[in-house]
Amino acid sequence: MAATRAPDTALTLRLRITMDPGRFAPLLGGGFLLSGAAGTSMQAFLRDAAGIAADYLTDRVQTLFLDGRAVDDPEAAVLSDGSVVSLSAAMPGLAGAVLRRSGRYAAMRRPISHETAGRAADERARITITLKLFNLIALELGPAFLAQGICIDSGALKDFLERQGRWLWADGDTACVDDRPVSPAELARVLPVQGRVWLQVMPG
Repeated sequence: MAATRAPDTALTLRLRITMDPGRFAPLLGGGFLLSGAAGTSMQAFLRDAAGIAADYLTDRVQTLFLDGRAVDDPEAAVLSDGSVVSLSAAMPGLAGAVLRRSGRYAAMRRPISHETAGRAADERARITITLKLFNLIALELGPAFLAQGICIDSGALKDFLERQGRWLWADGDTACVDDRPVSPAELARVLPVQGRVWLQVMPG
């Protein structure tokens, strides 16, 4: 997986946590920011900026959304600044069968499918997108993203910590805010309601 870096946006603080990153996997469904080259396809952006292998996208990611619309061909879909990309493994039931890319029921979701547009962006420029990971994809890819660090909305992180409460933490977990040790139980209190946080979660 390619090394990520903080997107081109102001950060409120940097938070480093030592614990099992898998416990933060549900947070990734809300999305985190990722920067990369403009004018590239979804496939190329996820490969180059996110470090997701092409065979993983083909074999494991069964449902892709771009700005809320299903994508069959990630090589044809072009991202722009502010795009929202969602990745999911196969979902159960008829809804999952309809949303699965290139599936036998794909024609049933034509009204919510992403329409391919021409590449007009300057490929020398950079864009920032929101990447959302769901279910098995969050569990499989999430720990690597979290270990490298992700840029996330502070309010979303604060809400996640408050909802999880003390059940999120285990003995031996540690946290630092801007290199200052903080009790994990106090993180939700010290996080601002607004802003961007660089979050890194690494195994102990």
